[in-house]
Amino acid sequence: MKLRFDSNGNLPGYHFSFKLEAEFVLDESGLKVTAIATNTDSVMIPIGIGWHPYFQLQSKVDNLILSFQSERLYKVNDKMIPTGENLGYSEFQKPKEVKDMNLTPVLI
Repeated sequence: MKLRFDSNGNLPGYHFSFKLEAEFVLDESGLKVTAIATNTDSVMIPIGIGWHPYFQLQSKVDNLILSFQSERLYKVNDKMIPTGENLGYSEFQKPKEVKDMNLTPVLI
């Protein structure tokens, strides 16, 4: 499924124009989410993409495996604003059991 949203800069609290496209693919290998944000404004705009999934599954979470492709971990300050620094990140490149994992965001 593909979704697209075009903002003309009239969103309350976010007065920038942009285009956002998201594609969701669910198949036997898992769920793949691709998001592309395009700045259509005349100035640089702040943007962050976060995804907070919720699934009802047939198994306890402890029995599941998590993996995803990620190359960077962006540092943020105490207000969750990116500092401009980033680190390499490959924690979930290889599948890991969810079992005793703490998936709470951590400030660096």
